[in-house]
Formats: sequence, structure tokens, C-alpha cells
Amino acid sequence: MPVTFFYLIERVILAWLYLDTYAYYAGPLDSAYYALLLGYECGSQGIDPVVGAAIIHHESGGLPGVISWVGGTDTGLMQIVPEWQPFTQEELKSPAVNIHAGCKALHDWKETYGKGDDYLAHFAGGGHPNKAAYAFQRWVEKRVKKAEKVWQEVPMFFDMLERAWNEVTKRVEVVS
Repeated sequence: MPVTFFYLIERVILAWLYLDTYAYYAGPLDSAYYALLLGYECGSQGIDPVVGAAIIHHESGGLPGVISWVGGTDTGLMQIVPEWQPFTQEELKSPAVNIHAGCKALHDWKETYGKGDDYLAHFAGGGHPNKAAYAFQRWVEKRVKKAEKVWQEVPMFFDMLERAWNEVTKRVEVVS
């Protein structure tokens, strides 16, 4: 399916809602900024921005300057390994640089391992997927499906708001 502008906008909004709900260290403005970066970077690399949002949720919780707590050099929102990128660890603390590097890495793994979702396990496993990397892949897939389910309910929410607004305006007219 070719990616249209409106599809990408939908995915960016969904990534924003996802991050605002689950990335516990990111506030609403941070979530919106990250979602826009994901829309641009992931969109230009052929990666779903919601996948990027799920990775940020899993890897850093939305905290841009975090360094791996298990003693590695994984850095930033998407926990990118500086040794594999043309960026320093300090540069990878920047959300824009980190998301650029993360989406590029996802694109490279996807190009190498085909159109299926195995590229997520390779991303998580540094090219050597193991049991934990495949568990990460399944976790991301579940999160994306959960976010899509919520997105399906958004029109119903707007319909509900519209009905409530109409009811309020009718009551105000009666009182006036």
C-alpha cells in the first residue's frame, strides 16, 4: 500500500496519542514533538511512526538523555548504540538525532531482512536476534495493534463530543 499524506498524518497523530498515554517521562508537548519527528524520519524511511513510538515507550519511556541501565552504551529515546552510528553518545541524547538514527537503523534492518516484522528482532538484537529480541518484536506488534484499536474509537469519541456540544447549545438556547 503506498503511503499517502493523510495516512502518514493519521499515523503521526496515533504516535502522539500513544506516546502521550504510555511514555511516562514525556509530557504532551514532548510527545507531540517526538511524534512529528517520528512522522518525518520514519515516514521518509518507510517505517510506521507508531512502531517508532512503541520502541520509544519500551526503550526509554520518553526520557531523551537516558543511557542503558544494564551497562551498555545504548543511548537516548530509541536506545541507539553509538558504535554503530556516525553519532557520538552526546549527540544521540538529542531527540532529533536519536530518532533519525533509530528510524534509519530500522530501515536498514528492514531492507536486509525483508518486509516482515523480523527486522524488529534484528533491531533489538543488534543483528543477532535471540529469544529476548523476538519477545521485544512481539511486544511492539501487540502495542501497535492496541494503539490501532484505540484509533478506531477516536471517530466515536468525536461523535460523542459533537452530540454533547449540540445538546449543550440547545439547552443554552432554551435558557436564553
